[in-house]
Amino acid sequence: MKTDCNAQYVYLNPRRGAMSAVAESARNVVCSGARLIAITNCFNFGDPYKPDVYWQFEESVKGKDEASSVLETPVTGGNVSFYNESLTTSVYPAPVIGMLGIVEELDHVTSATFKSEGDVIVLLGETKGELGGSEYLAWIHGKVAGDAPKIDLQYEKNLQRVCLHAIRQGIVRSAHDVSEEGLGMALAEYCVLDEPRHSSGPLGAIVRFDYGTVRPDVFLFGEDQSRIITTVKPEDLQRMGDIASSHGVNIAVIGEVQGINLQINKEISVPVSQLAEVYFDAIERLMNLTVEEKI
Repeated sequence: MKTDCNAQYVYLNPRRGAMSAVAESARNVVCSGARLIAITNCFNFGDPYKPDVYWQFEESVKGKDEASSVLETPVTGGNVSFYNESLTTSVYPAPVIGMLGIVEELDHVTSATFKSEGDVIVLLGETKGELGGSEYLAWIHGKVAGDAPKIDLQYEKNLQRVCLHAIRQGIVRSAHDVSEEGLGMALAEYCVLDEPRHSSGPLGAIVRFDYGTVRPDVFLFGEDQSRIITTVKPEDLQRMGDIASSHGVNIAVIGEVQGINLQINKEISVPVSQLAEVYFDAIERLMNLTVEEKI
């Protein structure tokens, strides 16, 4: 099971944001090795008597319905919570989606953690550099602006089919969806979630991106939809490519599992142990800050 919703997307584009919520929750479930079954939802909005809020709600319902229809995930139920606001402002509209899947065989259970040095890191999907509603804009530039990332629901469905089929064929060793904070964060999470599991030490990665015409920071932290990072054994790379090609899904080899650092081109090189410290100790470190430091 997985719940997802990016309220910033919905605020900028309610219909597209709701589609992305369904797609992301589905993508996460598929990455675990499960076949999609159905969704439930929890819609959270402000005062529906305000025209803009009601419009957000209506568009979100339409987006949710369209995505669930294409992905073949019927809506079994849900709830709506209105009037989530203060005297001066309303919450960001949040049509939260809960996705259910079934793992047919225990061998299909797949995690988002590196398995062995030498495994090839493969990106499914295409990166064009979508910054609208991104965490990069919000945290680095203090803006929730632009349009929500585009999403092609049929391409999303094909992408998920490729991932699940490759998992069931024993090709995919690990899988992680790319969502908030983009490729850079997804790769960092791969390393961080792996770090405590290996008695021999953390597993890092050497990643090489061809940025093309996309600015490096936009490429690394843009939030294009319909992307999954997987790892496969080198001898299985051709089979992975054949499956992706048969479904019309872009595939790119972006690196390999190697060393104890996360290295991305010339832009990033950081020890996995340092990433893990930031990740696992975040709340403790925040609580230890002084009031002045928090401000």
